[in-house]
Amino acid sequence: MNSAAPPSPPSLPAPAAAFAGWVPFHIARTTPDLSILWTWLGSERFRDPFFDQTLSSAFRQPLHLLLQRSTTLEQLVEIAEHSPAIAPTGFIYHVSRCGSTLVAQQLARLDRAIVLSEARPLTAALEDPRLCDADRVRAFRALIRLYGRRSGAESAYIIKLDARSLLDWSIITAAFPEVPRLILHRAPVEVLVSNLGSQQSALMPGQIDPARLGVPHRRLDGPDDFAAFVLSRYYAAAVEAARAPGSLTLDYRALSRTPTGLIAEHFGLQLCSADLSAMQAAAGIYSKDASKRAPFAPDSAAKQAEAGAATRQLAAEWLEPHYRQLAELGPGAG
Repeated sequence: MNSAAPPSPPSLPAPAAAFAGWVPFHIARTTPDLSILWTWLGSERFRDPFFDQTLSSAFRQPLHLLLQRSTTLEQLVEIAEHSPAIAPTGFIYHVSRCGSTLVAQQLARLDRAIVLSEARPLTAALEDPRLCDADRVRAFRALIRLYGRRSGAESAYIIKLDARSLLDWSIITAAFPEVPRLILHRAPVEVLVSNLGSQQSALMPGQIDPARLGVPHRRLDGPDDFAAFVLSRYYAAAVEAARAPGSLTLDYRALSRTPTGLIAEHFGLQLCSADLSAMQAAAGIYSKDASKRAPFAPDSAAKQAEAGAATRQLAAEWLEPHYRQLAELGPGAG
């Protein structure tokens, strides 16, 4: 981790120069107006499977806990506007626990690529109740630009979004209309088993504004029922996004047999044989392991075996109809 803060690059305009090497890491909810917290990362890149893992590593060093500052939305936008950055090459959307981290880690093997994985401030900006729709987009665009600042010769920039960002896919598309989308999904039973076994906070009541989820077709009965309902909103949004021009839709089962080049081509990336070898090697590593040493082990059969009657009923009621539609939108369908 690069801890020594170098002097500001003199070639950058003052707002950008003052924040060179600084990264927005949190949007505070305790202030009346939007307040974005930044920490010093220097030239450190987000190569870990998740944004939070890189930050956790940084915060183990006292210097990074001390080197923090905050800005307003207007300051954030001004800094972003004066910061040279790469335009996004592609967005990765997913319904949760369906191979998105694997794909992101494969793309992260490309030295010329910036790969950002589930940066919480992006989600927080889009959902912040203090902001109007226009300011949510301004904050999102500014954060995307800031995370896309070059540290070397990078020429590609892939953003893997949080699963709940599927609810905002149309807003994101309006902000970045030319950026292609990858939509990933998986057999509902397997997604449910994975999520109910270690449930994300977003699948619990009170975490997502009910207005964003809509009204369920019946009264929800317990946490598993609620989680299935939230996941159904992800699946439904995935169907809408998959139908839009510029989308490539893939099932988890297809990732093991889909040529890596298909995804790269969709994002406009030119791959050489060394790139393909590096990306294929990443497929043999458990993608969520920050050490990048744990081997990958297929788990679909185990998840199917673990699913009881209640889980299968939830999957059939809430997710299967959307899943069938997604299957019809994948490559070679129909």
